[in-house]
Amino acid sequence: IKGYIINNTEKKAAESELKKLSKAVEQSPHSIIITDKHANIEYVNPFFEKTTGYTLKEIKNTKPPFINSNKKKTNETSVVLNAINSNGIWKEKFQNKKKNGELFWESVTISPMYNEHNEITNYICISEDITEKIEAENALLRYQNQLEHLVEERTKKIELINERLIEEIEKQKKTDEELKNHNAFLNTLLQTIPNPYYLKDKDKIIVDCNEPFAEMLQLKKEKILGNRIEDIRPVAKREWYSKYEKIENKLLKKKGVEFFEFDRHEFNEYNYYLNYIASVENFEGRIIGLLGIIVDISERKKLENKIALSLEKEIELNQLKSNFISFVSHEFRTPLTSILATADLLELKGECLEKSKILEHIKRIQNSVFVMNDLLEDVLTINRIEKGVITFNPQVDNLKATVEEVINQMKNHLKHSQKIITNKFVLPEEGRYDKKLLKHILENIIGNAIKFSNYYGIIHLNAFIKANNTLFIEIIDGGIGIPAKDFPHIFEPFTRGKNTGEYKGSGLGLSIVETFVKMHNGIIKIESQENIGTHVTVELPLEDGTIQK
Repeated sequence: IKGYIINNTEKKAAESELKKLSKAVEQSPHSIIITDKHANIEYVNPFFEKTTGYTLKEIKNTKPPFINSNKKKTNETSVVLNAINSNGIWKEKFQNKKKNGELFWESVTISPMYNEHNEITNYICISEDITEKIEAENALLRYQNQLEHLVEERTKKIELINERLIEEIEKQKKTDEELKNHNAFLNTLLQTIPNPYYLKDKDKIIVDCNEPFAEMLQLKKEKILGNRIEDIRPVAKREWYSKYEKIENKLLKKKGVEFFEFDRHEFNEYNYYLNYIASVENFEGRIIGLLGIIVDISERKKLENKIALSLEKEIELNQLKSNFISFVSHEFRTPLTSILATADLLELKGECLEKSKILEHIKRIQNSVFVMNDLLEDVLTINRIEKGVITFNPQVDNLKATVEEVINQMKNHLKHSQKIITNKFVLPEEGRYDKKLLKHILENIIGNAIKFSNYYGIIHLNAFIKANNTLFIEIIDGGIGIPAKDFPHIFEPFTRGKNTGEYKGSGLGLSIVETFVKMHNGIIKIESQENIGTHVTVELPLEDGTIQK
C-alpha cells in the first residue's frame, strides 16, 4: 500500500485570494470588462450591465463598445492593442451609447494580463462614467465664451460710462462741497445753540452732543460720547425713564417727532425740562438714529404751579366765604334771637318779675354775648392767620406754669361732675415756645373735650418732655366722638360733625389749632370713634427743627 500526502495550502490560499478579487470585481462601482488576447469579451461585471443595459450573454465574444464605436476606424482594435502592448496601459475618453440609445461619456483604462510565461492572455478594461464632468466642463467653456463676450461688451460700455462718470464725479464733487458746507453750518448751529442737544445712533449710543448737554450732565464730552445715557447716569429707576424708552423705540421704527417732560434734582430743588426727540434718516430714507433737544421749562412750571396754587387758594377762599356767610346767618341768629327775646321779656314784664328771675334773664343775655364773642374771636383769628398777622414768636418761658395755668382755667368750665385727671405731668420750668399759641392750642383741645363729654365725663391729660426735647401733650375724653364720615374734614374751616348740632361752636377751632401746631413745626394726631371718645396728641419741638413725622 502506498500513501501520498499532498500539501495544498498554497492552492487554498490562492483560491481564497481569487475569491476576494472576484468579489472586488463584482462589487466595483466602475464598469469592468475582461477580454481574451484578441479583445473579444469574456466577462463584464454587474455595474457594466447596470450602466449600459447590456448583459454578458448579449455581448460575449464581441469587441468592447469603445472599439466598435462607429466613430472609430476599422483598424482601431489593432491600434489600441499595439498601444497597450507598447506602453503597458491605454487611457482614453469617449462617448458611448447605452442599449436604450442614450449617449454617455466614459473614461477608459485598458491594461494587459500576463501568465507565468509573461505572455498576454487577457485584457482588463475599467471605465468610469464622466458624463456629468464633461457636461460641467462644456458648460464652463460655454460660460467662459459667454463671459469673454460680455467682457468685450462691458469694456465698450465702461469706456462710455467712464466718460459719463467723469462728468458725474465733477458734479458730485460740487454737491459734496455744498453738502459739506451745509453740514458745517448745521454743526455750528447745533454746537452754539444754548439748549442741550444730543445725537444717538440706532443702538441709542450718543455719537454727538454740545457743551450745554455736557454741562447738564456735569461730565466732559469725551465721557459721554460712545455711551448710552443709562450707562453714564443712573436714570433707569426714575418714573419718566420708561416713557422715554418707549418714545425712542417708537421713533426708531417709524419716522416722527415726539416730546416729553422730565425732572432733575439740582441745587437742592427740582428743575423741569421738555425733551424734543426726532427720527434721523439717511439719504435713502432709512432711520439711522435720534436727535434730541432739551428745553428748560422750570420757570414755566413754577409759574403754572403758582397759578394753580392761586386758583386753588381762590377756590378755597370762595368756599370759605360761602361757609362764613352760612355760618354767620346760622350761628349768630341763635344768640341774637335769645338776646332779643330776653330783652323784650324784660321790657314787658320786668316790673312784675322777681329780682332773681331778672338776674337769670340777664345771665342768659350775657351767655349769648359770650358765645357771639367766641365766634367772632375765631373768625378774626382765621382772618389774622390768612393775612399773616399772627406769627410764630418763640421765647424762653416757664413751660410748666403755662400748661398748669391753662388746666386750672379750663377747670372753671367743667360741667357738674366732670374731672380733669393728669396721669403723667412732668414739665420743666423753662422751655422755648410761643406762649400765646400754646395756650390757644391747649384751651381749644381741652375745651372740646369738656364740651363734647357728658356731665360725669373724665378727661385724661398727660404732658411731658420726650427724649428729643419735644413737648408731648395727650388729651383723652369719653365724649361723643367724631363720625367716620366727618373725620377726613376735621381740619377744614367751618367744619362740624353731624352729631354736634346741639353744641355751640364755629367749626374753626381745629383748623386754627392745626395752623398753630404747624407754626411750631410740630404734629397733631387725632383718633376718634363715634359715641366712644377722642384721643388727641400734640408734639411741639422746644428747639429749632422739625419733628420726624
